Amino acid sequence: QGTLTINGLQKKDHGIYECVVTNEVATLTARTTLLIEKTTPHAPGNVTVTRKETFAVTIEWLPGYSGCSHCEQTYKIRYREKDSRMPNWIELPVNPPNARKIQIHNLSAGTTYEFQVIGINDYGDGMMSQIVEARTKGVNCTEQSIMRRKLLASTECIE
Repeated sequence: QGTLTINGLQKKDHGIYECVVTNEVATLTARTTLLIEKTTPHAPGNVTVTRKETFAVTIEWLPGYSGCSHCEQTYKIRYREKDSRMPNWIELPVNPPNARKIQIHNLSAGTTYEFQVIGINDYGDGMMSQIVEARTKGVNCTEQSIMRRKLLASTECIE
């Protein structure tokens, strides 16, 4: 029998811990998950762009650990045009707050964007998800002629 003691725990110490005991007869493995309570949320995972439209994309994700057993977690999305001269991120709250999916509108056609999801609880903003990229659809010829009539705008036509 043995004891593992971890002193001075920090949020970054969360994770799966494994103890492996080996001898000439067998190998035994004991695994446990360590969650650090009363912290900001862990990064959302499996962030996926599930739909791409001309002026919108839909993003879905799985929540990370909420930061405490009683914490309610809400989310916000960060996005920006990739390789833009204006590299600032735009932040957008997710409504309803407990949603795991959002459609982002008013994007530019045929443009590549970067997206991140951030969990929020009473302790503050959590870790950011990995960045995912998506390109909106281009404007086709029919859409272009409709846009010209409505907006008198000129856009590139994609055949």
